[in-house]
Amino acid sequence: MLGRDPNDRDALNNTAGSQYGLGRYRDAAQTATRVTERHKDDERAYTTRALANYQMREFGQAFEDAQLALALNPKNETAFQIAKLAKPRMTTAADLGLDSAGRHMADQVRREYEASLDERGR
Repeated sequence: MLGRDPNDRDALNNTAGSQYGLGRYRDAAQTATRVTERHKDDERAYTTRALANYQMREFGQAFEDAQLALALNPKNETAFQIAKLAKPRMTTAADLGLDSAGRHMADQVRREYEASLDERGR
């Protein structure tokens, strides 16, 4: 795909999409970043990077990338869904960089909070 021009926008986007599809999320995010470094208006690259970051539990970055994609195309349903899913998770343990014990405690607090919201019908 990248044979002739290693910076070809479409080829890089296709590669990032393929990497994402194979579960190579870190590679997909890095490849999408190569696109966004050269093309700040590439909605597809921001969307792919948002998806990859979400899968890697990088919720803050996923939300930011989804917002960038939505700024370019407010009708981008994938970016909208990622933003909607990532936003409430942005302050979870993974984003805070906690150790495993801290993650366990933060996840427990989050589960209890979500259960209390469910009980109240929110």
